[in-house]
Amino acid sequence: MRLAVLSFGWQIGLLFLILQLQRAQHDPAQVIAPSADSSYLGAGIGEVVDAWRGVPVIANGENYLRSHGRHFSEDEYYYGKKWQCVEYAKRFAKDALDHEMPDVMGHAISFFDPAVDHGQLNPARDLIQYQNGSDDLPEPDDLIVWGMDGYGHIAVVTRVDQENQFIEVIQQNIKRASRLRLPIEMSEEGYVIGIGRWAPLGWLRKQATSKTF
Repeated sequence: MRLAVLSFGWQIGLLFLILQLQRAQHDPAQVIAPSADSSYLGAGIGEVVDAWRGVPVIANGENYLRSHGRHFSEDEYYYGKKWQCVEYAKRFAKDALDHEMPDVMGHAISFFDPAVDHGQLNPARDLIQYQNGSDDLPEPDDLIVWGMDGYGHIAVVTRVDQENQFIEVIQQNIKRASRLRLPIEMSEEGYVIGIGRWAPLGWLRKQATSKTF
């Protein structure tokens, strides 16, 4: 009897291990660290932990809800609250893409307007908006938006790998590493980025026809 119980327990343990491995393989937000400086672990508030296109990601500390004052460019364009995810997205758009948004306010979730059709201009941000689950994929430098937790999250796309079916993003103010890898899957509607809460609403892209304010 004892031997049978031990055998059953071993089978349950093996099943649990298999499920954990499968979950890891399909983790919608796998942490990757392209460089030794890309992790938030041990970084103090205000420290540079990563960069993309010369725009640094700055650590916000353990309390991700906290901000450390308002941040403006030299010409008084409002980047956002230090060092929130929105601040990095707007700072990247301004400093790397030379793009200023007509509306500089709002939580991350507000950057994606559900009233804007796929491939059309989001007038508040003066960027072309794309929906997740379409025939289009993100491109490097796109701003990608999630609707999680009511406030949302926003990051910048750094890499799209169709062969290995993932995209990479760089982000600020999150307890994971500054870079995340999200899977690309195919559905009847098109490409689906991420899974569950890590499936973004969509992404925003600067176009040549986009005007700069």
